[in-house]
Amino acid sequence: MASRSRIPGAHLRRMPHGRYWWRAWSWVVLGLLLLIAYALAVIFGRGPVGHRLLDALKLFPQFPGSERDRPWPYIFARQLSAIALLVATIGVVAALLSERLAELRARFRRSHAVVCGLGETGLRNTLAFRARGDPTTCIELNARGDAIDEARRAGALVLHGDATQVSSLQNARVDRARYVVCSCPDDATNTKIASLVADLASRGGDDHVLGIHVQIDNPHLARLLRAPLASVGNARLHFFNMSNVWARALLDEAAEPYAHAAATPPQIVVLGTTSLGSAVVVEAARRWHGQMRSTGSEARAGIVLLGPTAAETAARLVKRYRAIPHVCELVPVTDALEPGDPLDLGSVEALSAVYACLDDQSVNLAVTLEAERVVPEETPVFLPARAAAEALGPLFTGSGHIHSVALSPQGTSLDLLHDQMADVVAQAAHEAYLTERRTQADFGSRPADRPWRELSDENLRATQAHGEGIIEQLRAVWYEIEPLYDWDEDPVKLTDEAVEAMAELEHARWSRDRLAAGWSYSPTRSDENKLQNLLVPWTELSAEARNIDRAMVEKRPAILAGVGFRLARDPAREKLARQLHESYVAARAATDENAPLAIPWDDLPEAARESNRAAVDHIAVKLARIGCRVVPRGIGSVERSSFSDEEVERMAILEHERWVAHKSAAGLTHGPRDSDAETHPSMVAWEELPNREREKDREVVRAIPDQLVSVGYAVVRDGATRRQT
Repeated sequence: MASRSRIPGAHLRRMPHGRYWWRAWSWVVLGLLLLIAYALAVIFGRGPVGHRLLDALKLFPQFPGSERDRPWPYIFARQLSAIALLVATIGVVAALLSERLAELRARFRRSHAVVCGLGETGLRNTLAFRARGDPTTCIELNARGDAIDEARRAGALVLHGDATQVSSLQNARVDRARYVVCSCPDDATNTKIASLVADLASRGGDDHVLGIHVQIDNPHLARLLRAPLASVGNARLHFFNMSNVWARALLDEAAEPYAHAAATPPQIVVLGTTSLGSAVVVEAARRWHGQMRSTGSEARAGIVLLGPTAAETAARLVKRYRAIPHVCELVPVTDALEPGDPLDLGSVEALSAVYACLDDQSVNLAVTLEAERVVPEETPVFLPARAAAEALGPLFTGSGHIHSVALSPQGTSLDLLHDQMADVVAQAAHEAYLTERRTQADFGSRPADRPWRELSDENLRATQAHGEGIIEQLRAVWYEIEPLYDWDEDPVKLTDEAVEAMAELEHARWSRDRLAAGWSYSPTRSDENKLQNLLVPWTELSAEARNIDRAMVEKRPAILAGVGFRLARDPAREKLARQLHESYVAARAATDENAPLAIPWDDLPEAARESNRAAVDHIAVKLARIGCRVVPRGIGSVERSSFSDEEVERMAILEHERWVAHKSAAGLTHGPRDSDAETHPSMVAWEELPNREREKDREVVRAIPDQLVSVGYAVVRDGATRRQT
């Protein structure tokens, strides 16, 4: 889709919404007038009105004589002509109005899917959305094409327009959509569309969350973008790369050696040094790395990479993923891979599988057929069923060694969007849950005690919401998620404050989702009747239930490492800790209060700095107790939040309780202020605290919104970030 140079948002100022309606209805009125005129011509074809209208068309010469003298064939021809003109006019008017009517229909939609660009990826998304029953609107720059016809046959609305223009996105009502897929041919266009959509969503004022799925051709860039831009205001950005999607699909195939645990290391051949070939190499090596860790095996897998730049590609992959040489022997073989050239795979012993990964689909099909001819009879050859190969896929089924791997849409999720981090994390978290549940006597009694692909729609949505919650909660306690390139790196250990905060946040998220799904509290659990005994506030949970949440939270770094991510501290945490201390110093200076720690940040002991960091980590808990959370400010303006007096008081109490617990763990007790004796007069319950000391905690709470804004974050109510299902 070509991108035109125009100031984003200019259409919003020049063309208000009312004018779109005026133009559309003007076409409707004009069409109706034409239809009425020709209907009158047919009805009154024998009378003066019909004469004047039909004669004006000059289709017939004037017949001499009176009406009575005219032969019936002439009259019949005039009537038939009027009917034909009526049908033709209806067709012309329908063609003229079809796009306007489509725009009108699109503007009434809500909670729908919008697909920008009807290339192969866009069409697959469209068909998958329609298969799931989601109303779908497509924006395509080309006016005609097979993809447009197929999308319309599937029931999608197709609007002719440039998705990089605000007016086209407004016509599709992206501000009220549930999903927007940016699947145009290049990364620059897709990222521009995503930026405009996020901007429009921020202006809309709705509380719903919009998922923006952005196709990125560069797989490494897609991985880098997924973590820092996972959420921007009301928009959730998911960057997916087709190479990663196809690589996972190929390696998930049932006949594939990496799809199941094996004691013998696989020996595979990857045909092509394309981005797909690189993705298959990396994913295969990563999976075998996990197998080696779980079994303690030291046997390395074998990967032969064939292609014109095999040596350079292999060197680049080894440089980026340093664990590859430890888990597999990556052998580059320079080969042009031209159709008709002999393919020598005989040197690979005990060949497990071959993957055809060339960009040119005709050449890819040719080398697949050549590989199928030369490999041993029991060796499968995997071919991604893209475009031309997709049509031939059924012909390969059951004959030879070729396995045509397709991306089949499911009713509960879209394969093309599975490259998003939240879904991958959700699957890994579910596997961790199953591992924990298998140790319990009642395993199998709960609906969630099923493999990922066997979950019901409701449980799958709940598990996906859990994946999104993990990402949100890690960000709330100031952890960033980055790609993991060194698979041998040990996962970070979460701080006790972070574990406690995330455990409470996860229970609050789970409770909110359960209530929204129709569950209610009961002392006795009943999954059939949607009754749950754990639907109580965190403070009322039993110690056993809280420990279960804490244990699952502690596993998050390992879960992320298992799917190729690592945790790093958000720099905003240190900035907030410094700001908190500087506010403390300024307040003490204004009152001339003698405070030993009222010194510059750089002079603070590390234990005192860590105390400030713990206070920053606890911000998420205080906000959760009043139904708020922290989100990146992102694109567009975010109103500065303010708290009611009651909310300030509740959070001030929590802040004091947190401070007392933190100081108690450090050995501080009640007594006169004495750093040597480790006593402090504020080590009492809130009710016993003097109002002057209480006001200090209130000041800390009131400053939270402005401090968050200064580091690029904002406070929003729960309704503004709730997942829409």
